[in-house]
Amino acid sequence: GKYGQNFKGATIDFFTRLLHSVPGDPPFGTYETFEKEDGKFQSKLVLPENTRRAAGLRQREYTGEKCSTKPEAEQAAARAFWDDSLVKERAAKLEPSKNARRNV
Repeated sequence: GKYGQNFKGATIDFFTRLLHSVPGDPPFGTYETFEKEDGKFQSKLVLPENTRRAAGLRQREYTGEKCSTKPEAEQAAARAFWDDSLVKERAAKLEPSKNARRNV
């Protein structure tokens, strides 16, 4: 989509629209990133239970592949989230964001 490889940005946009978030709401999820023995980083996106339920997803955790930097690892975890067919299905049904509507 319009995010290219910015899976984290797309994920924030997805939950903002899904949950009708406003600034100051608690975050939709957290990225937990660990440095592995081989010096690479691995991140997982962890969703609170209420967020998982609101999105109608089966999983609460999405683990990305190992990467050489922390930011890349977080993008990989967000990519794992977008690899979930349920996420794609939900995203297709969401109202376009205000920005997207404005650009029509």
